[in-house]
Amino acid sequence: MATSGDITLTFTRDQIIQEAYELLQVVEPGVAASAAQVTSAARTLNNMIKAWQSKGLAVHSVQGSWLFPEADQAEYQLDSSGGDRWATSYTETTAAAVAASGAATITVASDADISNTDIIGIYQDDGTMHWTTVNGAPVADVVTLTDVTTDEVSVGAIVYNYTVANEAERPMEIVEVWERNSDGNDRPLDLVDRNQYAELTLKSNTGGVVSVFYDSQVGTDNRLYLWPIPDDSRMIIGTWVKRTFETFTAAGDEVDLPQEAFEAVAYGLAKRMITKSAAKQMTAQFITGMATQMETDLFDDIAGPEASVLFQPDMDGYG
Repeated sequence: MATSGDITLTFTRDQIIQEAYELLQVVEPGVAASAAQVTSAARTLNNMIKAWQSKGLAVHSVQGSWLFPEADQAEYQLDSSGGDRWATSYTETTAAAVAASGAATITVASDADISNTDIIGIYQDDGTMHWTTVNGAPVADVVTLTDVTTDEVSVGAIVYNYTVANEAERPMEIVEVWERNSDGNDRPLDLVDRNQYAELTLKSNTGGVVSVFYDSQVGTDNRLYLWPIPDDSRMIIGTWVKRTFETFTAAGDEVDLPQEAFEAVAYGLAKRMITKSAAKQMTAQFITGMATQMETDLFDDIAGPEASVLFQPDMDGYG
């Protein structure tokens, strides 16, 4: 039997919209929906996808993300627009030579994963992490810094870096959290809710982090709280988070869902477009029934009981 050998399938925004209108028999196959119809359906499609995510269709979108805390700082903003360091992956090396305070370059054990414009953090002798960006491509393990060091750097000091492209966006929810210390050892942390965090005493305590509370507010108002306040700038916080589904903004944007969800997306959109279209009653009833069943099946098959899904930290430190 001859098969294609291809298992990929893509479904763009406008293909979904065209499929939905054809299911409703509003447009005939081969006749493109009008610009006004596309605009209206695109708005409804984005609303539907966001609504589905709020109902729990997010297990497939769980991703690892890393927070680089500062010593003596308890509160952090988790998104790419904030000043706090929050990334989907990172690499780690060490200083291979002493760097003086005010140094514009640092020699590292390996520059293999460091590139121009990367965000780089260097552990200094005063216990702070010096965060800046890489200014030009490294040469022979020598990295040029945009901002000079503010204290001396010893041989063996930890150096973290990640690309601008790997800056993480605001998570919908944190599902698991752990601390990775300067030796690379992981320790699970307690993920607490608002009431549990409020009951924690002496919020000003410093030490090894025990509990984490994520306040998932709208936009940049989200906050992550660590307790006690960390006392070591070298430790990092690893998380598994439910990321937010991407929005359709252009005709060729593909569905941010697995292939097995594509049919349910088209029928779901058609169901929501019934009141905006001139669909016949029998067609509308059929679409409603099919869409409802497909949405139920989708949530059962893809979302499933989250308790049965095992999330395991990435132990090599590369996200």
